[in-house]
Amino acid sequence: MAKAHLTGLAQVPIRLHKKGSGPALFLLHCLGVDHTLWELAAAGLEDHFTLISYDFPGHGEAPVPERPYAIADLSHQLAGAFEREGLTRAHVAGISLGGLVAQHFAAPIRSSSTAWCSSTRPRATLKKPATCGLNAPGQHARQASPH
Repeated sequence: MAKAHLTGLAQVPIRLHKKGSGPALFLLHCLGVDHTLWELAAAGLEDHFTLISYDFPGHGEAPVPERPYAIADLSHQLAGAFEREGLTRAHVAGISLGGLVAQHFAAPIRSSSTAWCSSTRPRATLKKPATCGLNAPGQHARQASPH
C-alpha cells in the first residue's frame, strides 16, 4: 500500500499508548476525556488485542491546535498513527467523537472492523442518533438502539 501524503493533524506528533498482544485495536475516546478512559472501558481486551490509544487534540497530553479542525482531520491523524505503526489494517473502536472518527476512517475500508457507541451515523440528523454499531469491511453497519 502506498504511503499517504499526511498533512495537518497527521503531522502533529502524538503519543501512542499500547498494551497487550494480538491484532491491533485502536481505541478512540469521546469529548472531555482522554486515552485513560480505555483502562476501565476495555479492561481484559489486552488478552486478545494490542490496544492502541491516544489523546485527541486538546485532550489529555495533546495540545490544542492553532487552527480549527474537523472529523476528517482527526481521521487523517488516525491514518498517520497507522502509518507510524506500519499498519495497513487494524480494528478501530470509538465512543461518540471517537465513533465519528472511526466511521470516517473506515469509509475507504482501511479498518479490519469498526465499532462505535453513542455516535451519529454518517449523514444522520440528530433526530435519529445511533446508540451502537458494528461493521466489518464490505458490510453496512448493524445498529443497536434502545428504542
